[in-house]
Amino acid sequence: MSNTCDFIIENGILKKYVGDSEVVIIPKEVVQIGERAFSDCEDITDVVLPDSVSSIGDFAFYGCVDLSQINIPESLICIGNSAFFGCENLKISIPDHVTHIGTSAFCGCDELADDDGFVIMRGVMYYYCGEKNDVILPGGIIKIDKEAFFTSEDIESVVLPDGMISIGEFAFANCFELAHIVIPGSVTNIEPRAFEDCEDLTIYAPAGSHAIAYATSHKISFVAEGEMETDNDTHMAEIEFENRIFVHTGLSLSEEKIVDEIILSKGGILKNSTVLKTDYLIVNETFGHQTKKYLRAIELIERGANIKIISVDVFMSYFSE
Repeated sequence: MSNTCDFIIENGILKKYVGDSEVVIIPKEVVQIGERAFSDCEDITDVVLPDSVSSIGDFAFYGCVDLSQINIPESLICIGNSAFFGCENLKISIPDHVTHIGTSAFCGCDELADDDGFVIMRGVMYYYCGEKNDVILPGGIIKIDKEAFFTSEDIESVVLPDGMISIGEFAFANCFELAHIVIPGSVTNIEPRAFEDCEDLTIYAPAGSHAIAYATSHKISFVAEGEMETDNDTHMAEIEFENRIFVHTGLSLSEEKIVDEIILSKGGILKNSTVLKTDYLIVNETFGHQTKKYLRAIELIERGANIKIISVDVFMSYFSE
């Protein structure tokens, strides 16, 4: 248990903790936790804040890897930048009276992640620690925070939800395998180094959007959706089935069953794993444009591949009659 001589306090600001206790009870005279006051205090497990504390400074608990519990008093209104960065065992909930949360405040806080590996608070995605290579962010997120995906080296594709507004600095920096990202037209801010060292990246976004302008100015490969429409004008009677390879994506189970029966009955070949060497891609236009198969098909078409993309609604309405 900590005692008063463990703290350096000046004018109500806790400048530095110099003790070695696992459980730290901060004196009542403290009104602010200063910048880096507990940074890299790796043995601390529990912190008790007095009702007098109004703010937690930048990097205050940075690297406190064993910190698991800290109370949030009603007096607290501000949590600084990177305040709990790297506190991988932290369990905390932030009440409404906290009105400011700084950038990267919860980056590296694995225990705060949901089942899909996202640390999300108040519409901000602070951190990703999931294991999926193809990541689809849930709705309701308005911002990806600074360094949220930093060094997520295994991710290959990302789909951002409609309604998102901002992508923070270094958000995807060093994601070396990231090849595709779908950015909705609602995004109006992308920080200059958001995709630093993503050398194989292609951005997919609506034509005329901020994301396309960003890709152009930063010399990032892009596909402006809307310039290349799904091939719904294909004359359906001209589709060749015999020994032709068909792939579908984004379909419901009932759609899959009907489409598969049609293709097989007419001598076509079904393939599920990849769109390489594919003749036709059947896509659900509501969901299929967000899938890796669709994005890969668009990329291959851009490179000269002869893949015809057909809406599942058009396909079924013609061949189910």
